[in-house]
Amino acid sequence: MDSIKTINNILGSVFVNQNKIKAYEAYLKNQWNDMMPHAIKIRTKSIKLSNKTLIIKLDSSPLKQELQIMETKIINKLNQHDNPLNYKYIEKLIFL
Repeated sequence: MDSIKTINNILGSVFVNQNKIKAYEAYLKNQWNDMMPHAIKIRTKSIKLSNKTLIIKLDSSPLKQELQIMETKIINKLNQHDNPLNYKYIEKLIFL
């Protein structure tokens, strides 16, 4: 009976953690849209979170290069906002 409770606790923990990650990803998408100018927002095709890396798909190669140069500044800006989930902070950006 104790092993069933342990398994339930582990599964419940995994489920809660996955939901928290999805919520944090949604929060980051909102932050991206709030802080970026319209010209960048319309070129942003998707935003995904993987560990402490934010993967941003863009449809403009010159824009990818420009944002890569500004990576540290963008990370600092994303991380400076109050995070209502008290979750992981971004350490790296990948522009695809």
